[in-house]
Amino acid sequence: MLFGLRSVAVVAAVTSACSHPPAGTLRFKVEPAVWRVADSTPFKKVPEERVYNRTLYQTDGFFVRRLTRAMDFPSTGRALDINALDEVPDSTWFTNRIGLRDVSIDEIRRGANIDPNPVNNLPWTIVGAKVGGLSVGFKFEDSKGDKYLLKFDADTRPEMETAAHIIGHRLLWACGYNVPEDYLAFVKREDILISPKAQTKDTLGKKSPLTAANIDLVLKKMFQTPDGKYRVLVSRFLPGKPIGPFSREGVREDDPNDRIAHERRRTVRGEVPMFQWINHTDIQEDNTLDVFKDGHVIHYLIDFGKAFGVMNNSNSWRTVGYTYRLDFGIALRSILTLGLYDRPWDHLSSPPYPGVAMFEAEHFDPSEWRINSPYWPFDDVDRFDGYWGAKITMRFTPDQIAAAVDEAHYSDARAASYMVSTLVERQRRVGKYWFGLVSPLDNFVVEAAGDRSRLCFDDLARSYQLDLSSTKYTVEIFDDAGKVLEPRATLATPASGTRTCTAPFALGAGANHYTIVKLAASRNARALPAVLVHLAQVPGGGFDVIGIRRL
Repeated sequence: MLFGLRSVAVVAAVTSACSHPPAGTLRFKVEPAVWRVADSTPFKKVPEERVYNRTLYQTDGFFVRRLTRAMDFPSTGRALDINALDEVPDSTWFTNRIGLRDVSIDEIRRGANIDPNPVNNLPWTIVGAKVGGLSVGFKFEDSKGDKYLLKFDADTRPEMETAAHIIGHRLLWACGYNVPEDYLAFVKREDILISPKAQTKDTLGKKSPLTAANIDLVLKKMFQTPDGKYRVLVSRFLPGKPIGPFSREGVREDDPNDRIAHERRRTVRGEVPMFQWINHTDIQEDNTLDVFKDGHVIHYLIDFGKAFGVMNNSNSWRTVGYTYRLDFGIALRSILTLGLYDRPWDHLSSPPYPGVAMFEAEHFDPSEWRINSPYWPFDDVDRFDGYWGAKITMRFTPDQIAAAVDEAHYSDARAASYMVSTLVERQRRVGKYWFGLVSPLDNFVVEAAGDRSRLCFDDLARSYQLDLSSTKYTVEIFDDAGKVLEPRATLATPASGTRTCTAPFALGAGANHYTIVKLAASRNARALPAVLVHLAQVPGGGFDVIGIRRL
């Protein structure tokens, strides 16, 4: 991912410098930005279920499609699911939450969960075994007849997977993603019954009865608390008809609402900073799920139990987050350095707290982060997607992070404290990296200044105290035709506070007084790419921001 991102950044910078006029060529309609996409139009025919084949998927990712993609003419570019303000509208993929509004501590704790915890509806009756994935699990119905998926912690990794899943679930829901209703519960063996019709499948799909003896054999390897209870993750079946995962490339052809190639969606590409933050590397198609409900498709993220370094422990992979499972570049580096390459994972070890896996911040470098296997939207992520995802990541306060961690119910308070402090440090590293690839200027507001106007903004790198180095801002004002209205001027950072405003300027004389403000940050004399802020007179008579284009 690193080399692809850097090349995109360089090409974008060169292109913007050499090919575009100073005010750019893009103009926006003088109308409100779109904040809800009409992608839930009902249709009658239920889409075919997409079948995930792990072997074919990995072969395609590491070899076949990886090669053909390299030979293709570049088809990627900026994300297409964005509005005029360079933000992602609500859709069947994503709902703006913490990125655009205040999210309460209670919301963080609850996440997507609506109903009471099913532990209130015992006993649970197992009706089958979970199919797919590497973790042990069963399907069950509670005493009300509602269906759930049941997962455990292995006795060699107490509290790890359930804690990781619950924290990731709460944080990603707050970020804006669709996730199932997932609960942490503690149950005794007698709370779990087995339906006489319960069946399991082997790797070839052959069915056989699932008996109490089968269950007990599995439970012998699962973690129990000192009072004899099993600590379990309970995931409610999603309402609607599951139709398999969404693809990492292209669209679902039998979904007429799915019009944007998935590798061109910021909702998918912009996951990178968030997943870096929680080290969610186990992202592949079977950790997503499409559901047909109310005549349209809804897109979900599922299964976060291998995040936060758990895969290091569960799969004995020390390189999780640092290399692909087959990483030819890293292998070549080791060969060329005769094994002297100082590999960051050689310094890792799990903290001495129950439930905490190999999750740390000291050696974490977002520019070097990798998932387990190629995922095309992540290969295609650009700095604009990364900035969007990092903005959302940085919106979480330490108290909100602590609330999500608290829902994991670690038995040792030191584990919770460690997770919070590590998440805060990783969050800052994510923000600093992605904010360093653009001018991280945001929260633009037009203010009247007599018969003129001025534009005020926040520098997010300074607002979050990620970079307090010497900073100046260049400002240029253009009209709709790109004619210079105000020559380049320089603004210094304010003596106090984080809000900066331009000097008053005259608006363009054309239709709607369309005006373009070009802003760029410069830190320690290093110029960052500019952002073009488009202003116009909107219905009602005032002036407002109608479009944003980052260069």
